[in-house]
Amino acid sequence: MLGLLSKIKIADNSGAIMGRCIKILKPNKLDKAQIGDIILISIIKSLSRSKYSVGTMAKVLIIRSKSMSFSDNAGIILNEKNLPVGSRVKGPVPVRLNKNIKLLTLVSPKTII
Repeated sequence: MLGLLSKIKIADNSGAIMGRCIKILKPNKLDKAQIGDIILISIIKSLSRSKYSVGTMAKVLIIRSKSMSFSDNAGIILNEKNLPVGSRVKGPVPVRLNKNIKLLTLVSPKTII
């Protein structure tokens, strides 16, 4: 589970590399974000010629969490309509996210856990 100020790795090819959670948009009873939740992050590391520079805020869908038997916290950047910005997702994605059809089309079938 992710709390405020947790670091999160960006697992798509949007240009951002690392971010820090600054707000959980739909908190549950524990005030922690889990897989499938949407959070607001501030970009702390990005590629030099990317749309997302350091300090930019973005909405992120969490696809991996350390508490759920993954080795890192990871997410993908969403646009205003809650659709993925990148065209490819790096690393494994849990089957729990099968409600998001657009996300599953970006993932290789071998990486769905």
